Amino acid sequence: MTRPRSRTPALPAALLGALGLALLLAACSAGDEAVEDAAEEVDEADMESPDADEPIEAPASEADDAAEADDGAEADDGVGGAAPASDLDDTTARDGQYLVREGSLVLVYDGSFERTFDELDDLAEHLGGAIGDIDTDTGPDGAEFGTVGIEVPVDAYDELLRAVADLGEVERRDIRTEDVTGEHVDLSSRLRHAESLEDFYLGLYDDAEDVDEALAISQQLEQVQERIERLRGQLDELEDRAATSTLRVELVPAGYDVDDREPDTAAFGGYWSEAADGFVQVAGTLLVLAVGAIPLLLAGAALVLAGLAARRAWKRTSAPST
Repeated sequence: MTRPRSRTPALPAALLGALGLALLLAACSAGDEAVEDAAEEVDEADMESPDADEPIEAPASEADDAAEADDGAEADDGVGGAAPASDLDDTTARDGQYLVREGSLVLVYDGSFERTFDELDDLAEHLGGAIGDIDTDTGPDGAEFGTVGIEVPVDAYDELLRAVADLGEVERRDIRTEDVTGEHVDLSSRLRHAESLEDFYLGLYDDAEDVDEALAISQQLEQVQERIERLRGQLDELEDRAATSTLRVELVPAGYDVDDREPDTAAFGGYWSEAADGFVQVAGTLLVLAVGAIPLLLAGAALVLAGLAARRAWKRTSAPST
């Protein structure tokens, strides 16, 4: 009698198979995650590199959203160290700061108005600036008043304030300083990113395979170029404000109370202005009355015509027949 052959239990083999399958799935999952990470890195590199070979087909709105998101990130990273997008004299920024300085003061002068004005003009020219807006007036007794706008480089502003104070007595002074460094960094970052997008879309346009693709890319390129022009304009305006400071000097002759004076309304120009305003008000009132009276005039004319017609009809009926 033969002994029955023993069989190996199937449970260990099943466990080994399940373990191997789990390891295989884990490896596949890790591989998928690595591929996704690599794809994301490639996408980021493509968006950052203007010479990317693989075209990105995205609506213009998505491109703008991505540009704004990248702008915010660049602005956060670049505060305090970003270089200006345009070439500008170093004297505009102090220690990397862009400051807009402007203000006004009341200067009580003694002597001739013309002499004081000439001194302000010479001072502005000496500091590398110029006289801007001028507004003059004469009081009833011949006293001359005026307001003079002076524009000088920002580095000469403090010297301008000291020199103007030497020309008379300063009654009031209001000087304002605004730090626009953060705004300048933000605009510069947005401009650099928009210029990178422009180069990127120009590369895509050169590699376009058909007319439809070229038209789609050109539409996005046009939007980016419009954005570049807008950002350049904003940046130039901000840099001009930071490069030139303005001081408005109100000139008041000595002997006049700065707060209580009323020279302009008593002058001939003031009388003429008041007369012109009164004429406009009277003419406007007459026009309103005339327009309002038109319906009444029409109704009265209709009644008169109806009365005349009735009178003629009555005469016909009452005339004796022959």
